[in-house]
Amino acid sequence: MARPAALSGTTVVGGVTIVHYRIFLIAVGLMVAVCIHLVLTRTRVGMVIRAGVQRPDMVESLGINIKLYFTVVFAAGAALAGLGGALYSPLVGSVSSTAGIYNQILAFIVVIVGGMGSFVGSALGSVLIGLMGAVVAWFAPSLSVVANVLLMALVLMFKPKGLFGLAVKK
Repeated sequence: MARPAALSGTTVVGGVTIVHYRIFLIAVGLMVAVCIHLVLTRTRVGMVIRAGVQRPDMVESLGINIKLYFTVVFAAGAALAGLGGALYSPLVGSVSSTAGIYNQILAFIVVIVGGMGSFVGSALGSVLIGLMGAVVAWFAPSLSVVANVLLMALVLMFKPKGLFGLAVKK
């Protein structure tokens, strides 16, 4: 897939070439993240979803069909995956079943480092993993993935719930 003409240029900042489409991807990603955060923290739907994750039986006892909410959450996740694929394909030039394998590994590492159950933790974990990968790639490109896996291992050793993971009460 070709990039839109308005987003196909580049800009040089401090000797670093920045592709306009990547700036667009960052902006879209930030907008989606802010929207998800606002829905989860500021709306009744978000409150029901968060309560349903913690105590689905209690939410059901209030007469709320939590299975319907979870189905809608799954559908929204699938829609976001589709949006991600549509936005990613112009970056790589093609779509295949193996196009996102590396990104799936990074997403797994992000969730582990950020912490399961914490949207903000995952967002901060993604920034941490992205920055660490970029800095290490600057000095030793072949060690970028190794550094991210090493960070994940260290987090699992010292903070098994992740850096920002939520404590789960049983």
